[in-house]
Amino acid sequence: MEIIVGGIIKSKNKYLLVQEAKKEFYQKWNLPSGHLKSNESLLSGAKREIKEETGIDVKLTNICLVGKDTHALIILFTANAKEKKENYHTKEILNSKWFSYEEILNIKDDLRYPILILNAINNVENQILSDLKIIKNIK
Repeated sequence: MEIIVGGIIKSKNKYLLVQEAKKEFYQKWNLPSGHLKSNESLLSGAKREIKEETGIDVKLTNICLVGKDTHALIILFTANAKEKKENYHTKEILNSKWFSYEEILNIKDDLRYPILILNAINNVENQILSDLKIIKNIK
């Protein structure tokens, strides 16, 4: 089973979404996320994926969602931007844009995974979060 890691960056009551360039999900909006590499920690994988897809270095603050679909375990974190210099990976991402919660609800049909994204954002909105200390590296 694959592991997908990523994050939610919120600033001034807006959330940063990225627009997919991949053929299968072309122009769909998503949270910055991607596949965890082998021997990579959950936290470093999430930071790497967010940086690759947005150009932003982040500090992860909490876990906001752990879920599963048919092919992957998905772990999403809340993240604070260390800087606001956006620069996305153009082979994977067409665009990045800040959306209010209401705007995200209005583009539900344009989201890559509407239920997952809305559940994660609802958890952030309602402060349903877990501390990062819950993550343990087991060898």
